[in-house]
Amino acid sequence: MRWRATADIILFLSILFAPWYYPVFFAVLFIILFPSFWEAVAAGIIMDAIYYAPAGGETAFYHHFGLFTFLALFLTLISLKIKKQLRI
Repeated sequence: MRWRATADIILFLSILFAPWYYPVFFAVLFIILFPSFWEAVAAGIIMDAIYYAPAGGETAFYHHFGLFTFLALFLTLISLKIKKQLRI
């Protein structure tokens, strides 16, 4: 439980203080390491709220709200299915 709380703190601090690719890396890493890491979906919602730029034009990182949320949800569900098949 202590490791999971530490992972949560690392993930949410990286959302606030690091470029977007650090929290994405940490979310993917923690999805792999921990069983049913739903905190990644919450982190995706927060990242979408922070990085969404509706008037960003063609140079914006992405144009659709929900990219990080759907990515985290997809990876979490795929991870759950694979871990269930492997019985991890």
